[in-house]
Amino acid sequence: MKKVVAYINTYRVHWIVDELQKTGIDDISIYQRFKPLSQISRIEFYCDISNLETVRTIIHNIGNNGNPSDHMIEIFDYTDK
Repeated sequence: MKKVVAYINTYRVHWIVDELQKTGIDDISIYQRFKPLSQISRIEFYCDISNLETVRTIIHNIGNNGNPSDHMIEIFDYTDK
C-alpha cells in the first residue's frame, strides 16, 4: 500500500477526483490554498502498489495544464498497523 500526496492546480481537482474514483479510490482528502498569485490544492489518498502507475498517469495527464512544473507527486510507503 502507498500513500500518494499530489499538489495540483485547484481548477483541475474535480477532474482528477472523478478519474481516481473510476479506479476504485474512494477516500480522497483535499486541502486548498488561495493566495493572490497562487491557487494550489493538495490531494492525499492511499492506493495499492499495482494501481500506482495508473494513478501517476492520471495526475500527470489531468493535473498538467501545459507548464513544465505545475504539479508534483510524492509517494510514501504505508503499512496499516
